Amino acid sequence: MFDVGFSELILMAIVALVVLGPEKLPHAARVAGAWIGRIKRMVGNMQAEIEREVSAQEMRERLQKEIDAVRDAGEDLNIQQPFQEVATRLQDMENHIHSSLPPATAVGSSIATSIVTASKALPEDPAPDTSSLPPEAVAADPAAAVTPVVEDEAAYREWLAAQKNANLRPATSPDDSSPS
Repeated sequence: MFDVGFSELILMAIVALVVLGPEKLPHAARVAGAWIGRIKRMVGNMQAEIEREVSAQEMRERLQKEIDAVRDAGEDLNIQQPFQEVATRLQDMENHIHSSLPPATAVGSSIATSIVTASKALPEDPAPDTSSLPPEAVAADPAAAVTPVVEDEAAYREWLAAQKNANLRPATSPDDSSPS
């Protein structure tokens, strides 16, 4: 654009000194510097904005090329065919499994028949042995006659019965005789 050298700057400074005088020259130099700084900042901002737009356009073009390349590669691979083959194989296996199983009603009736047969084969439960229990225990607790009693369990039951009997008695203590 403009090519301003050192000699031209000195010539402009001498002309400005003669025209403006020594009193107004410092103020004029400050105003001129401020305008030059504003112009430089505006030019720099415009250059940066143009560079951003150009780089964004280049990025869009590269992305579009990549998208087109991936789309072309996907069409070349034909990915859907293997998935369809796998789906048909799974359907064939499922049909084979269903055809090899007996119907549900036949399975249910065969299970019910085997349960009835097994229950008939079981022997009857013998009567519980109450010979080791005292007659009072059998009379007081018929469930004890059915279940076998272990010695520790019998001792525990006696203790528990004693505790119940102790709780049934009214509590009398010297504190209860307070005047009403």
